[in-house]
Amino acid sequence: MKATRKLACLALVLASVPRCESDTGSPVEVPSPPDCTGPGCNVSSIRVSPDNTTVYEGFSIQFTAIARDASGQIVTGVTFQWEVSDSAVAEIDASGRLRGKAAGIVQVRAIASGKVGSVDLVVIDATVASLEIVAPPSLLVNESALLKVTLRNADGAEVPTPPQLQWASSDEAIARVDFGRAPVVTALRRGTVAINVSAGSVDASVSLSVTARVVIGRPPFGQFTSVDIATGDDLQFAAFFVDVNGATIDETPSVTWASRNPQVAGVSSTGRVIGLQTGRSTITARNSEAVGTMEVQVTDVVAGLPAKVRLAHVAGGYGPLTFVPSQGASVTLGFGESVEVPIVSGTFNLHVDGLRSDGPWSLTSERSWLVRGGDHLEVFGTSNAGLTGWWINDATVPADSGLVRFVQGTGPPNFAGVVLLGAPGATAVESRLIHCYFDPVEFTDYISLPAGELDVLMGDKGLFFNLSDAAAVRARGRITVTAGRAVTYVLTGESPQTMRVLAFLDF
Repeated sequence: MKATRKLACLALVLASVPRCESDTGSPVEVPSPPDCTGPGCNVSSIRVSPDNTTVYEGFSIQFTAIARDASGQIVTGVTFQWEVSDSAVAEIDASGRLRGKAAGIVQVRAIASGKVGSVDLVVIDATVASLEIVAPPSLLVNESALLKVTLRNADGAEVPTPPQLQWASSDEAIARVDFGRAPVVTALRRGTVAINVSAGSVDASVSLSVTARVVIGRPPFGQFTSVDIATGDDLQFAAFFVDVNGATIDETPSVTWASRNPQVAGVSSTGRVIGLQTGRSTITARNSEAVGTMEVQVTDVVAGLPAKVRLAHVAGGYGPLTFVPSQGASVTLGFGESVEVPIVSGTFNLHVDGLRSDGPWSLTSERSWLVRGGDHLEVFGTSNAGLTGWWINDATVPADSGLVRFVQGTGPPNFAGVVLLGAPGATAVESRLIHCYFDPVEFTDYISLPAGELDVLMGDKGLFFNLSDAAAVRARGRITVTAGRAVTYVLTGESPQTMRVLAFLDF
């Protein structure tokens, strides 16, 4: 009886029952088994992670291990010993952090309580053998794009990007590469450039073409995507290069003009569009890089299209002039001042009033013009003719020179100016006669002059019987001819002896 009670009590102890009765019936205190917290515990298996993984030469990876007992429960507090099967391929520290040293396969082991857990690791050759740039083949001026590069080893496997990658452009005036968190290429000017990247002694390059869009417009109004013209009417257009934002580039494309419906609207080789019969057509300006298009609607009557007028005060000796246009608000200008006013096509009327600064004489004049859509009209207030008007948007500026024209603004009724152009400081003998005998009412045509400084020698045609007579020169002014620009110069003053030149930039 006593033996049976003792076996029952032992069974209960093994089953972790904390109390058991004695043979006398009194309870017996049985301590619980201690927690397993050290390497001497019952470790049955070890699992290492990650498994079936890779690492590049020179790169590191962290391994971890988990120990379990025979029932599959995780055993805590275990200290693992780490090792690799080939220290020439990889090395591992006491925390399980492994660094790849050379290409190959190595076994990673975690050891505790005589048990071993292991996984295989592949160390990949990270030596860069080839580079491949991923970049767009072309960009518009002022457009940017991210650059990417794929690096491969001798086996063709991709390898990580080293921090010492160097990017370069063969011409930074065309495109530049900026470094930051990622390389970015920015197109700056039309042309072709090579983008290069290098990793040590290995490099690669790719060709990048910087282009521009071609648009059709009318200087100085900018781009026209569509336009209405009347039958029998014609308008001069030009082709422009624009960047990715639509801003005009200071270059002029060489284009071939064409009309898709030439029976409705014809176009000349210089871009002059002519309305032939009612209908629609598309005008194209084709360049080797791009093509610009503009829709044309030909109708019987056109009115209300946008135009501009420039008002200018060139009446020497007069106080402020007040211009009263039929379109827009009145404006008062001082001598030599000008202002541009938007108008619409149709009849444009203008009235001007002013008083001489030294007497009661007044300047009062009124004129009308028939303005077409897209026209850019100049109206000068003058003391002789009252108002002088002209259109300035039909000229083409040569690429390597500028356009200049002269008009007489004010002077005695019998005065007509003579202009000679020469190098700064030149005499009349050394100067070249450009234009003379101005009609004080009308404008003269543009003349093309090479860029640079020139002196303007002015005089009275009555004194220029002999152009070699230096005494005939009554006044002198200096102008600067700028390539690609057109400028109107107004000769103004009270007499030939007081003549001066006022400059008005046309486009």
